[in-house]
Amino acid sequence: PQKEHFLFPWEKAYIENEVKRITEEQSLIIRKTEEQLMIEQKRAQAEQQRAQTAQQREQAAQKRAQAEQKRAEEERQKAEKLANVLAKLGISAEEAMKM
Repeated sequence: PQKEHFLFPWEKAYIENEVKRITEEQSLIIRKTEEQLMIEQKRAQAEQQRAQTAQQREQAAQKRAQAEQKRAEEERQKAEKLANVLAKLGISAEEAMKM
């Protein structure tokens, strides 16, 4: 059989207060940790959003560059066709510019 330990009222009060204090400290630590985790999570989400926005900007810039490149190629082809037509007609570029 287990022996019961007698505690004086002041010993019991001290132990209860210590348990309460430690429990409150642990609760505070848990709350602070949860708050810090939330802050870190929000930072990570913001960073992810910034990265996504930067990626979208980069993709848009690439699309614009491709469109400009395509337009320049089309203009080059038009100029080449015109030069070929003028050459077949025996007209030089200088003469065509004077027309």
